[in-house]
Amino acid sequence: MSKYYSINKFSKILGVSAQTLRNWDKKGKLHPHHTSSNGYRYYSHEQLNQVMNVKPNLDRKELMKRISQNKVDKVVVFYKDRLLRFGFELVEYIASLYDCDIEIIDHTEKTEQQELV
Repeated sequence: MSKYYSINKFSKILGVSAQTLRNWDKKGKLHPHHTSSNGYRYYSHEQLNQVMNVKPNLDRKELMKRISQNKVDKVVVFYKDRLLRFGFELVEYIASLYDCDIEIIDHTEKTEQQELV
């Protein structure tokens, strides 16, 4: 059975407002997996994975802005070097100032050459 997220939970995970998700639905960018009989929107775990894969190009300045405005509780990255090629420690420090976690999925150590690829 697939896991479903309410619009509020899904928006918090993504670091966007529930209204943004409603706008995406209206514009056809992202429709909820299903809408209950009482009109509540629900999103699937598969949709979360898809959206997280679409957002890796989020501008670093925008990310810092959202963290500093306490709009982001957690930044999820597959590899540490995917967040930033340079300055991971700076982002980590800024995130910690605003109680934002950074979750790294793959902790495999990479050689310098592998990190450059």
